[in-house]
This record gives sequence, C-alpha cells and structure tokens, in this order.
Amino acid sequence: MAGITVMGIDPSLRSTGVAVLGIDSERAYSINTSRLNQADAINRVANKILEEARDVDFIFIEGYAFGKFGGSSSVSVLIELSGVLKYEFRRLGYKFIVVPPTVVKKYLTGNGNSNKDKMMLACYRKFGLEFETSDECDAYALADLGYHIVSHEPRRNLTKTELEVIQRVKDDGQL
Repeated sequence: MAGITVMGIDPSLRSTGVAVLGIDSERAYSINTSRLNQADAINRVANKILEEARDVDFIFIEGYAFGKFGGSSSVSVLIELSGVLKYEFRRLGYKFIVVPPTVVKKYLTGNGNSNKDKMMLACYRKFGLEFETSDECDAYALADLGYHIVSHEPRRNLTKTELEVIQRVKDDGQL
C-alpha cells in the first residue's frame, strides 16, 4: 500500500480537528465553528471534510466521549455532526473507522485517561509538533494511528503500547 493517504478527524462543537498524513505530506488544521449556529456549523464542517476526503484513502474519526458532556444537550449536536459525516462517508464509499477517545489517548500517551495538556505534550514529544488546538493534536494522533494500521511503511519506530493499540483497532475495525 505504498503512497496511501490517511485522514484523522476529531469532531468538535467549536473547532473540529483534521489531519492528513501520507508518505510525502502531512497537514493539520482546525475548522472553527464557534460563532456559527448548530446547523451552519455542521454544514461547514461536513463540506470542508468531504472536500478534503476526496484525496484520501482511509479516514479515522474519533468516537464519542459521553462522560465529557454528562447530560448536556451539546452531546446531541456532536452526535448529529458525527452522524452526518459517517452517513456521507458511507454514501460516497469512503473507508472509515471510528476509534474511541480512550484508544487514541492510549496510543499517544500510553494512558487512556490522559487530559488535553498531556495529549499536547505527547504530540510534541512524539512528533516534534506543536498544535494550535487539542483537536488538531487528536486528529494528528488519529491519522498517525490510522496510517500505521493501513500502511506497511512505518513513518517512525513504534512503542510496544502503540503496537498493541494498532492491533486492537485492527481486530475491532471494519476496514
């Protein structure tokens, strides 16, 4: 699978993180929707991601973190956003996998309960990169995880924990 490109997506109500990694390229950015109403925010994120997804082979999207929201109505908007993305990915025939947040955290930090600060620090230590938002960091970690799942050409040396997480996602995934 030489030359593959992978997208990582961390859906968020205010700033969705997106990262795209290939053997020769990488980019991470946020889609800021903090000033938009819910419908416009979902539309903006979906359109931007679908435009970018045309050039990728596999998509890895972070699953829901229900504990973070408790009984908040915000969770329903996040579910709507993720639902729209998954619907469109299926409709358009994109290959995608949903990865639980705890799995992304364990892959990046070795601990499935790490907070945003620890995730950002781990991104810096592991990849030598600083991100504007934790959503970008999470998306990049997802894309890196995804790349190592679908590619036979590692981007870097992997730890024992990373290899275990990769195998877990392979075993649970539907690619």
